[in-house]
Amino acid sequence: NKLAALLTLLGDAAKGWLAVWLAQTYGASFGLAAPEIAMVGLAVFIGHLWPVFLAFRGGKGVATALGVLLAVNPWLALIAAVVWLAVALLTRYSSLAAMVSAVATAVAAWFIEPGVYAGLTIVIALLLVRRHKQNILNLVSGTESRIGGKKKS
Repeated sequence: NKLAALLTLLGDAAKGWLAVWLAQTYGASFGLAAPEIAMVGLAVFIGHLWPVFLAFRGGKGVATALGVLLAVNPWLALIAAVVWLAVALLTRYSSLAAMVSAVATAVAAWFIEPGVYAGLTIVIALLLVRRHKQNILNLVSGTESRIGGKKKS
């Protein structure tokens, strides 16, 4: 269901954005600076990958990472979204688009947000690519599902 998928994407992105935004907005009064705010971003991302309440079986973190990026620097989120869209349109592989986008955003962050936020995006990219291990194997073997295509066995 496309509506359910859209609502899930928006909810996961909002979760990532809200956690970082709250830390940015109210964290200074608790002594939080950029390193701690980056840790909040990493915590919400890791919490999506391995949620305690779902027996540590979560998602791949793409939308949550986008929400974290949106709060950290909207330009990074825009780069991530544009790269994802370009790769998805060219290849019709969502998983490939997610991985390329994560790596490209980590590289871009090195120039746009050097320091702890660049480090955050690098760690997120590494974890996101790792979560796509099966998708990588499927891509190599030619069994990865394409956007709009039938599931391959």
